[in-house]
Amino acid sequence: MSAHAGPFKRFTAFIIDITMILLVVFTIFSLFVSPIMEATTDYEAGSINIMINQAENFNDEVDALEQKLETDDSYTQADYDEDYQALESEYNTRFDATMQFIYWSLVFHWALATLVNYLYNGFTKGQTLGRRVMKIYMSGRISWWTLFIREVLWKSFFWVFTVSFGIWIDFLLISFTRNRKTIRDHVSGTRILLKDIVYPF
Repeated sequence: MSAHAGPFKRFTAFIIDITMILLVVFTIFSLFVSPIMEATTDYEAGSINIMINQAENFNDEVDALEQKLETDDSYTQADYDEDYQALESEYNTRFDATMQFIYWSLVFHWALATLVNYLYNGFTKGQTLGRRVMKIYMSGRISWWTLFIREVLWKSFFWVFTVSFGIWIDFLLISFTRNRKTIRDHVSGTRILLKDIVYPF
């Protein structure tokens, strides 16, 4: 009977694989997607740095308004709310295109990373480079459907939409359960085992 892989080997394999996947995604984005987005929107290259610098100025102006509210008796809460809304509206309007660019960039990176990871696992039948390097392998009902459950529904959706809480669930299950199986292992009918280790019982 083969031994189940522990958290260190599985995590290290994941880091190796995700690094390769993100390199592919970043390259595609830099060469193709970013130029198209810049050409078809109001986004200007370098505006992200400007927005970050202006955020500091925005915070300073808000601090000044709060100080004025505390020290100037003639300055009311209504005055503060009006001035704050004006500052916020000006900032958001100025950098609306930049924030839209950041948002859609994040969506693109997530979606393409999900697709690349799914295809990568599918064409290697779960035996990715990271797992090979760490001398572990995927066993069980390996198919496009079970990989969709493991890699897309669980890793991409559950991990992201639970704000990484799913990662901690996986870590605890791999670390402290006897069979070292995560929920996605159980649901997909797969498991991650150590290579070349076979017990006679």
